[in-house]
Amino acid sequence: MWMLFNMLVFIKEDSIMFNLSKDDDESAMRLIDKVYHKDEDRDEILQALKAQVQKKSVLGVSYCEALFSEKFIRATIVGCAITSLYQHSTVNVWNMFSNRIVTNIN
Repeated sequence: MWMLFNMLVFIKEDSIMFNLSKDDDESAMRLIDKVYHKDEDRDEILQALKAQVQKKSVLGVSYCEALFSEKFIRATIVGCAITSLYQHSTVNVWNMFSNRIVTNIN
């Protein structure tokens, strides 16, 4: 649930490359202003990033809408639950008991 909370609170915009793949130069430029140093040429950065972006089919759904809209919220919660259960079932068990397991093997 912490992941979901952090996504809601801290991520308010899509990435620069995602915005460029949707041809949303205005949002990309706003993020470039936030990320890059003020002395750097904004238009040059935008053109360089545009040359790297791969165009994808536009679904008309932003990142936040894809995670938290009424249509997709169930999938988001199920994904978080599966991830949480996975973390509690395998990796952490090995980390907690690795000393005992290795000692018993020898």
